Amino acid sequence: MSRRSQHLSFAAIAFIICVGVVATRQVFVASPLMAADFPEPLKIIEEEGQFIFHDGSSYYLFKKDGTFRSGPMGLSGREIEGKWKVDDRLFVIEGRWDWINGVSPADDYRRMVIYLSKPESVETVKRISTVEAGANQKIYKCYFLVEGLEKIAKIKS
Repeated sequence: MSRRSQHLSFAAIAFIICVGVVATRQVFVASPLMAADFPEPLKIIEEEGQFIFHDGSSYYLFKKDGTFRSGPMGLSGREIEGKWKVDDRLFVIEGRWDWINGVSPADDYRRMVIYLSKPESVETVKRISTVEAGANQKIYKCYFLVEGLEKIAKIKS
């Protein structure tokens, strides 16, 4: 076997090994915490006492005691305080809508119905937002869909 064919054989073997390593690495890098590895949001609330996700501008906090809070990630934005329940796998939130660092009516009560998927990942952040207290909060990444939003009468406390 000539020196040139030995070099080509070595290059072919090296290429095959590299492709195998890259393909194997892609499988392991992409799959350590897939959506199937996380429980449903309701189960997380039961186990951890709360579930938080965000949409890039607002966070949404569901607590085990049935309270709900949403607010801006920054200094100003929409705020919701109220209660949540689950109805046929949909989260039904009823609460007072307000605006942090802005003007809004005092009697803006709404019902929002959202679907939440299983989380894809989780991260721990020092603070959820610039206005919300609390340190080292778990923020789950999940898809959500607003199924309904309507004005309602004032909620009884």
